[in-house]
Amino acid sequence: MSFRRIVAFVFSGQLLREMKCLLEIRKLNKNLIVFYCAGWIDEVYVRSSIDCCINLGLNVILITSDEERRETVPERSVKRYTLSARFLKHTKASIFVTSSTGIDPNCFPSHAHEIIHIPHSLVSMNLVYHPGAFDAFTRFFVCGQYQEDEIRELDLLAGREERYFHLMGYGKSDLMPTYCADWSIEKGLVMIAPSWGKDGFIETIAESTISALLKAGYRVCLRPHPRYMKKSVHLLENLTDVFSCNDNFVFENPMFISEMMDKAEILISDYSGAAFEYVFSKRRPAIFIDLPLKNNNPHFDNSTNVPVEIAWRHKVGLIVPPSPTHIVEAVSTLKKQKVEGDFAIDEIRQELRWDGRCGERIADWLKSIVNTKAVL
Repeated sequence: MSFRRIVAFVFSGQLLREMKCLLEIRKLNKNLIVFYCAGWIDEVYVRSSIDCCINLGLNVILITSDEERRETVPERSVKRYTLSARFLKHTKASIFVTSSTGIDPNCFPSHAHEIIHIPHSLVSMNLVYHPGAFDAFTRFFVCGQYQEDEIRELDLLAGREERYFHLMGYGKSDLMPTYCADWSIEKGLVMIAPSWGKDGFIETIAESTISALLKAGYRVCLRPHPRYMKKSVHLLENLTDVFSCNDNFVFENPMFISEMMDKAEILISDYSGAAFEYVFSKRRPAIFIDLPLKNNNPHFDNSTNVPVEIAWRHKVGLIVPPSPTHIVEAVSTLKKQKVEGDFAIDEIRQELRWDGRCGERIADWLKSIVNTKAVL
């Protein structure tokens, strides 16, 4: 932290507020389970787990490092604290659970017996994440067997001791619909939910594709990856300015839970986990644009596990070239094709344990650990 930021941190009163929070947390009873979100956007992935922990009477709190609550979070009896990541190690947490990545390992609670990761996406863990993203975790609550296989192989390649895994499902799925009624679909609404990256949809064919879809008579909703709101907001501003006068264009802020996804008749993506959320919650196929693969892991070439971003696409939707003409044609095809089609949506969905009980399984496991007095 720079000297200027240190001065601002101290004299703004934030240091005093956070010290008070830390002292209150340290007074809590033993067997403290801390759920941590670097930002409020990550709260949806642990919400059902927290609720189920409360129902079981576990000693659980929620800490976030983001003071601005961008999401309307339901009022619950869980205690919530705002604390900078640098103070986490002093919380005396027995179990530390987070869906956030990119946290400095030196910030993790020094007294914690377990540092547990809950995925904040259905994508693979061996491709889009940077090296070291999962090094500090002792245990993983995975969405499917594929994530366990990927982490095991990363450990093997790194010469690291094998860690522990539990197939729990996808926490956010507990908050999503399990059935898609025809009346809930807005006919002609096309949602575009791409991932991020220098060769991604936003940077390459966003404007031409949206223009082609609008010209074809569709209503278009663009929901970019949240990273754009922090790193490349100028790209979004330039893009939305182009279509600001068109009533059939909608921009949805990715910092909030999507409302338009529940209404979309067609979803278009590239390699984003949002596409799989749509497919498995709505039980409808998606369109995948065959853009360059986003690889942030230099060790990926040594991996034998094929990422689901590649392996699932042809099973749960249509793959199209990065061409507005081909994309519009694919939208027309899916509108005419029966939802069940020749896709394996339900088969993969079952492997993910997409049953609305992820939070229950996580809470039951945490309670079993506390009851065995393994964590004191």
